[in-house]
Amino acid sequence: MIKCPMCGDECKEGDFSLSKDICNSMCNRCFWYLSPDAGGKDYGNFMARERRLGYSGLRTMEIRPRGFWCDSIKIDENFSIFADFKSKINVEIHWSGGGRDGSVDSIQTAVNFGVALKHAVLVAEVWKVENEKRGN
Repeated sequence: MIKCPMCGDECKEGDFSLSKDICNSMCNRCFWYLSPDAGGKDYGNFMARERRLGYSGLRTMEIRPRGFWCDSIKIDENFSIFADFKSKINVEIHWSGGGRDGSVDSIQTAVNFGVALKHAVLVAEVWKVENEKRGN
């Protein structure tokens, strides 16, 4: 077992990214967020990765709090089309408990989740205001 320098989780050697020289031997879960191509950012209590989706250009953000093995918070923009064919961009936050990876104790995991959820609410509010200013 090898300890990931980014998240602190104990992982099998096979769970580490192939580009060890680029990403400081981080595990595959951290590589998903923090590799140069992913465009993610490490905020300390959590990692976040923002992307634009396909042709629509709608944004999505995945957040993985420290102590979780998966992204447990997700922010999405999506279209609502009404009967009069007007559309509106909505911003939604989804969250789940995910699974703990054991890298930090349960209390610190809960703290990290709370900090990450506060960040998600702030991002969602900013996206909502930006969409309203554009008339969406």
